[in-house]
Amino acid sequence: MELNPEQARAVKAPPKPILVIAPAGTGKTRVLTERIIYLIESNIAAPDEILAITFTNLAANEMVSRVENRIKDKHRIPDAIGTIHSLFGEILRKDIGLVCRNRNFNFEITYGDFQDSIFRKALNKAKTESKFSRYSLKDLKDLVSKYKISMHLGTDALTPIELHKVREVFDEYEKILEEKNLLDFDDVLIFVDKLFHEVPIILEFWQNKYKAILVDECQDLDEIQFRIIRKLVEKENPNFFAVGDPNQCIFIFKGAKENIFEEFKNLFEDFEEIELVTNYRSDKSIVKYSNEKKILPRPAISKAHSKEQGCISFLPYVDNLLKEKLLIPNIDLSRWSVLFRYNNDARFLVDQLIENRIPFRTSHFYLLEDPAIEKIVNYLKVIYFDNSKPLKTILHSKDLALDKHTVKEICAEGNYVGSTLFSFLIHETEWLDLPISDSDISKLGIFLERIKRLRRMEKDYLAGLVESIVPIIFMGKITPATRDKIDLFILWLDTIQVEKTLFSAEEIVVNMISYAEISKEDINAKRHNYLTLSTIHKTKGLEWENVIVLRYEELQKSSTKSGNDKYLEYVAITRAKNNLFLIQ
Repeated sequence: MELNPEQARAVKAPPKPILVIAPAGTGKTRVLTERIIYLIESNIAAPDEILAITFTNLAANEMVSRVENRIKDKHRIPDAIGTIHSLFGEILRKDIGLVCRNRNFNFEITYGDFQDSIFRKALNKAKTESKFSRYSLKDLKDLVSKYKISMHLGTDALTPIELHKVREVFDEYEKILEEKNLLDFDDVLIFVDKLFHEVPIILEFWQNKYKAILVDECQDLDEIQFRIIRKLVEKENPNFFAVGDPNQCIFIFKGAKENIFEEFKNLFEDFEEIELVTNYRSDKSIVKYSNEKKILPRPAISKAHSKEQGCISFLPYVDNLLKEKLLIPNIDLSRWSVLFRYNNDARFLVDQLIENRIPFRTSHFYLLEDPAIEKIVNYLKVIYFDNSKPLKTILHSKDLALDKHTVKEICAEGNYVGSTLFSFLIHETEWLDLPISDSDISKLGIFLERIKRLRRMEKDYLAGLVESIVPIIFMGKITPATRDKIDLFILWLDTIQVEKTLFSAEEIVVNMISYAEISKEDINAKRHNYLTLSTIHKTKGLEWENVIVLRYEELQKSSTKSGNDKYLEYVAITRAKNNLFLIQ
C-alpha cells in the first residue's frame, strides 16, 4: 500500500525538527521506517549516522525487520535502532570510567528476574522485610527507582515515610550492583546524562556522529530521557523526527512528561508539526467513538480507512458474552482480547475461563503467586529436575523447621562442586558428617525419603501428578480456600497440557510462566490460539478484531479527571478493529 498524503509529507519532510502526531492506527511504525529509508536513499544521512529510539524490543525488532525487507543490502541497515536503554548503554560503555569509578566497560544491565533476585538479597541484608510487608516487589522496585532518579534530578519524588523506609534497602541494593559490575535501567540514563553534562567533548562527538535522530512513542519520555535527547539535538540545524500521540500518554505514573510536545516545540525555533489522520485499524463506528474520547491537545479528527461500520456494544455483564461468543467450537481465540485497568479486575474471569477450559494468557496470572501454588511448583521442579534453586527454597521453608545453621551448612556450594545440591543430598552420605543436630538430620532424612517417593510417581500427566503429591507435601493441612485454588491450578494444567507426555510435562514445568502470561510477539504474529487478558498499559501497539473492556464506567470516570489514568479509556477502545464490547 502506498503512503497516504499526510504520511508521505512526514516521511519526505525536510531534515529539521519534525513532530508527527500519530493517533492510534494511523501507521506510525510505517512512517518511522519509511523515514529511515528515505534518509538513507536520499543521502541525507548514512546508515551509521542514524539513531532511532524505541521503547520496547518488540518495536525495535519490527522496525529493523521492515527496514531489512526494503533495503536488501545488510551493510546499509542502521546499527543504532533499539530501545533507549540498549542504545544509551552502548554509548555509556565506551566512557563509563569518566563518570562512574566503581564500574568498568564490561558492565551488564540487570532487569527482570535477575534484578528481582538482587532486590530480595538487598532486603535480606538490610533486615528490613517487615518495613515492606505491605509492598509487592514491584512496588519496592518502583520506590527505589523513584529515589534514585529524584536524587539525580534534585526533586522530591517520595514522601518522608517512603524515604525513611527505602534508604536502607537502597544502600544494600547499590552495594550488590557495584560488587557484580551491574547497572539497572535508571543507572544507564543517569550516567549518560552525567557524561553528556560533565564531559562536553563526549556530547559533541555523539552530536556529530548522529546526523539524524528519530524517537518513537515520544509521549512516553520521562524527564531524564528528555534531557538526554535534548542534549543530543541541541545543535545547529538538528535533524530530529519525533512520533507520538498525546492522547496515549498512559505512563504518567512512571514519570512520562504529559507536556512533551510543548517541550519540544519550545526547544526548536523552526519545527514542523504533521498530523496523521487516517486510521487503518478500526471500523467506522469505533473510529467515530474514539474521536469523542480524545483529550489533548486540540483533538485531531481521525478518519476510518475501513468501509465497514463495525459494532460497539454496551453490556451489563460479561457472562453471557462468554457463552455466546467464546464457548463455541473451533473459535479463533487469537482474534479476541479482554482489557482492564487493574489485574485484580479480571481475577473472576480467570477462574471462569479455567473452569470452562478456555485457553488464555494474561498480563498477570495470580495463581502462580499464591504461596501454596509456589510450593507445588518448587516441588515439581525438584521432582522433574536436579535443580538446586527450588530445593534450597524448600529447605529454607518453615514446613521443614530446620535450624538456619543447618540450612547454611547443607546449602554451602563447596559441598557439591561439579554436581548439584540434589545429588549431594540424595546420592551421597557426606552431608551426614556436617556439624548439624541429630534432630535436623532426622528431619532431613524424612524429607529426602519423601522426595524419592515423589520422584518415583508417574510423571507424564502433570495435573494427575499434582493431584497425587498435594496430600503428601501438605500433609492434610489445607484450608478450603487454598484447596479451591489448587483445584483451579490442576484444572489449568490439564487444559494447557494437550499431549500427556513426559516431554510436554517437563516443558510446562520449565516454562510455566510463558504458558500463563501474554507474549506481545505471539500476539502480533498470531502464533497462538488463546484469549488474551491484559491490563490496558500492556497493550500499546497491539490490536484485535474483537475487544472486551471490563469495568468501562470506571474508565469513563477517570477520563474526565486529572490524573494518571485519564488516557486509558482512549487507549482501550482503540485496540479494537471490528467489534468493541464495553462491560459496564
